Amino acid sequence: MRQINWQRQFRLFYLAQFLDEIVTKRHDLLRQLEDLVTQQKSIQLEHAVLHLDVQTSDLPDEILALIFEAGVTPYEPRFGELISHVSQRWRRIALATPWLWANIRMHRIKITVPCFSGGNSEPFFSWIECNGWKEMATAYFSRCKSLPIKIHIRGLIKQDFTPIILRSIGDHIGHCYQLFLEHVPREILPKLLKFFKHQPVPILRSFALTLELNTNLNEDPFPLEPPLLTTGQVGNIQPRFLQYLVPAFASVTSLRYTDITVTDREAYDFLHRDGLDFEMLAEKFPTI
Repeated sequence: MRQINWQRQFRLFYLAQFLDEIVTKRHDLLRQLEDLVTQQKSIQLEHAVLHLDVQTSDLPDEILALIFEAGVTPYEPRFGELISHVSQRWRRIALATPWLWANIRMHRIKITVPCFSGGNSEPFFSWIECNGWKEMATAYFSRCKSLPIKIHIRGLIKQDFTPIILRSIGDHIGHCYQLFLEHVPREILPKLLKFFKHQPVPILRSFALTLELNTNLNEDPFPLEPPLLTTGQVGNIQPRFLQYLVPAFASVTSLRYTDITVTDREAYDFLHRDGLDFEMLAEKFPTI
């Protein structure tokens, strides 16, 4: 006759009880979760009802949309994001107001609040990474419709220029009137220039390009030739490459050239002989 292992039997009984307790606790948690969902719906309903007491509740959607548009400033470009999380009505109006989403900022990095240190009177800035910028840029592109837009690309790395990102830019570059490219990686510049070569920019009026240090441009005319361009800015570009921008900047009336780095004799000779020759500049940029 087989001998009974009472230790194993006791363990089996204990595990069965433990499983029953787990099932009971699980049911309790599910009931608590259902109660929380019910409370949430009740609070959301009361929250929405109380919103009807605010002064804007009687305003027509069209008037509220105009007020929202007036709140967009250069210092608060993401105003649309803020108001779209106030109430369901505000979100519905905000998402249907393209002007709130006409400033597309594709920033991998951003400047923190300026600080003062070491007795210096000038502030210094530090850079931190922006989270979720791809998702927000995609949302802005989809909400701006066909309105004239600004596109500001800063601090992206090679891996960021995916086919999806380039397609989003290409689909909307035709109604872009301000295009700023800041801290463009040298390894991505040829690909980016090739991409822009096939993109018409009929309403582009302002363009800025800041490269990484020691980045060389191809000895070809810059691919963009916007007919309405009036303001141009270039930074961290070797002086000898300025001539390749002439076709793109033929119509500009204001040109800013920053962060000139003289690294060799050729650059020095260019600045000494041509770069500071105002007659040459007037000839190459007759509208300035």
